[in-house]
Amino acid sequence: MRRTTPRLLAALCLAAGLAACSDAPTGPAQTAADPAIERANALLGSHGRIVESRSEKKTVRLGGIAAPEGGAVRSFDPIPIWCESDNTNPNCPQIIVGAAVWNNGNNNGVRSIGLYAHLDAMLNVQSSELDVSYGVIGGCSGYPGTYASDTVYGGSNASAGGAYGMIAQRSETFSGGSSRWSVSAYGTATGVYGNFTDDSASDVECVA
Repeated sequence: MRRTTPRLLAALCLAAGLAACSDAPTGPAQTAADPAIERANALLGSHGRIVESRSEKKTVRLGGIAAPEGGAVRSFDPIPIWCESDNTNPNCPQIIVGAAVWNNGNNNGVRSIGLYAHLDAMLNVQSSELDVSYGVIGGCSGYPGTYASDTVYGGSNASAGGAYGMIAQRSETFSGGSSRWSVSAYGTATGVYGNFTDDSASDVECVA
């Protein structure tokens, strides 16, 4: 299930407005010649057609946990090679992954869908990666087929800058009937001592 909460989303939106860095700006609207749109339209079948598609991926600074003074992580318990996503060992990299599908309304038969995923790199992260896939199927039965994907990379928050968030999202506008959309996100992070962690989230919603 999705792990994005309204509180996290609000924090990310605020952080995005005050972003100190960005991997990529919002992409231009794509045309029907785009392979991702062609795949989506094939999966929608007779249920609809994409009118406009926008994609965005970026990295923003969050107002979260600050790095330890001097960039050094104090030694506590023995450091496992793999850290579970909810491990509170202070030597483990700490990340949160979330995903969500939003129905942004119907305007005279033209529907708007928001597909969103994030990885929050909270503490002890040397590098991170967020892999996201987006799916759709015409109607509200069956599992959505993948039509597009994104990968976002993040740097270290161990020595400066504190927590950061990586965001990947798509906005799809389509005309037609019901459809089922999905977002699946998988995030990994390597810690400052070579240990690593992962986390995942997904959401599937029908738009009728």
